[in-house]
Amino acid sequence: MLRGILEAPALLSINAVVDGQSEPTDNVVKQLHVSVYSVDFRILPVDQVEVIAFTIEGGPGYITSESDHLSVTPIHFNAETTQIRVEAKSLSATAMWTELTLSTSMESVKIPVVAQWETVKAPAAITPSEPAKAPAMVKPSAPLPLPVNDSAKSKRDSQTKDGKHCKQDGFPLPSESTSKNKQRSLSSPLIVDPSGNGDFLTLEEAVLKSQPRTVLRLVAGQHYLKAPLLIKKDLTLIGEGMESTQIVCHSEKYVVTFSGNGKFSTSEVTFAHEGEKWADVVHGIDGEITFDRCRFTGGVKEHHGNQGGNGLHLSGAAKGQVMFCEMINNDWAGIYIGGQACPLLECNQCRENKRFGIIYCEHAAGKAQNNVCVDNWRNLFVRDKAKPDIVN
Repeated sequence: MLRGILEAPALLSINAVVDGQSEPTDNVVKQLHVSVYSVDFRILPVDQVEVIAFTIEGGPGYITSESDHLSVTPIHFNAETTQIRVEAKSLSATAMWTELTLSTSMESVKIPVVAQWETVKAPAAITPSEPAKAPAMVKPSAPLPLPVNDSAKSKRDSQTKDGKHCKQDGFPLPSESTSKNKQRSLSSPLIVDPSGNGDFLTLEEAVLKSQPRTVLRLVAGQHYLKAPLLIKKDLTLIGEGMESTQIVCHSEKYVVTFSGNGKFSTSEVTFAHEGEKWADVVHGIDGEITFDRCRFTGGVKEHHGNQGGNGLHLSGAAKGQVMFCEMINNDWAGIYIGGQACPLLECNQCRENKRFGIIYCEHAAGKAQNNVCVDNWRNLFVRDKAKPDIVN
């Protein structure tokens, strides 16, 4: 790069000279509009070459790729609509996570590209010594949270930690640092029991009357909410297992929303929205959240709008961690990460959601590892200026 000269205009000028072309006389560079947010080849048979096409409007400009596994034609585009063909070939790789960069003299747009090749057979099932509470997990053979083939969906694979196999109720164990971070003091919890044998009859009463940093233990059974529950204080909710303890609401907007700069933690609970009114199941806005062994189900998308439909929706500057959770049967996404949220997603299942398993958008970031997404329309989707760190 020449000092003081932007890379994109310089390269365009060089290309124009080499090609014997001159700059457009009107010097008009149109804003880029791309028909896709990402290019997802999903799982391909070994040695198969696959092609995906998309269109670009705007420019003129050019496309660059740093991966030898991709062939892009054409690499130059003008201001009119141009169809781009992207060809993926495995070479010696089993997985690919890279980007295409679309550059004009005014802007650059990055398009994530992911692919996975089936070079390793699905592992044999491992029979646990005791019945597990959570459904079986499947670990893809390659380090991307993409769908596995049908023959592997019912298999349970052990995960590795420091080179050793380990498993916890059928879920892979998190890293050592994650295990330490999620430990909290659970002394003297207050009991929420609708039968009257606890400190509070309802969760609404408990949230209203509890002091910040209170630990609430919810007895097994269904805890019905008359209206969406908004929490604006530090609280910890503990159930007796996501198969046993459910927080249920039929209302519009959400089941539970946590908002504020504090800490909100929940474990061993199912959050469920019932009925046809639009709603996210749980929404976290800002603050630090922790969800451990929770289920999020029943999100309903607004019929004539863009609201609702997500199992877990994190936005604002939300951070924290979501581990060993299930996001099932939601109209839009199992996990929706937007705004500037940057959580750690580890060892979660997102399945049978009508649109996305996990979606990152706007300026979202954070880290996702050892998650399994199957039977969603799209398992992983990254758009806008989101830049998550997806690792194995």
